[in-house]
Amino acid sequence: MSKKEMKKVNGGVAEAAKMLSGLDPKDQERIMRELRKQDAKVADAIKRNLITLEDLVYITPAMLRDFMRAIPLNAFALALRATSPEVVQHILKNLSENNRKDILEIYKGPPQSMSVIERARQDVLALLRAKVEREEIVLSKKGEKFV
Repeated sequence: MSKKEMKKVNGGVAEAAKMLSGLDPKDQERIMRELRKQDAKVADAIKRNLITLEDLVYITPAMLRDFMRAIPLNAFALALRATSPEVVQHILKNLSENNRKDILEIYKGPPQSMSVIERARQDVLALLRAKVEREEIVLSKKGEKFV
C-alpha cells in the first residue's frame, strides 16, 4: 500500500472513530462487534482512535486529579505537547498551582524528539482507555465540558 493510500485509510479510521464517539456506549460496542467480525485490524485501529487527549476536557476535575496521580507527570506533560493549546489550557486551569507549575516546566522545556512525545502520548492514552473501560473515568461527550 502506498503512503497516499495509507494516509487515506488512517483518515477514514479517525473519521469513523469520531462518528462512533458520538454514540452511546452500547451502540458503540454493538457496531465495534460487527466491525470486528468484518475486519479485526480496522476495528482495533478505530478503537485506538475512539479516545484522544482532547477527550480530557470531558472529565470532571476530580477525575482529572485522580488520573494525574496514576501517570508520571513527565509523561503527561510531554503528551500535552501533542494536543491543542485549548486542551492544555483547560487541563491547566483544573490543576493545583504546584501541578500546573511542574507541568508547564516540562511542557515548555527543552525540545524533545517526536518519538519521545509520541511514546508519552501513547502511554497516557493507554491509561486513559483502561480507566474508561473500567469505568473509573466517564467521558461526558454530550457537549458539556467541565470547568
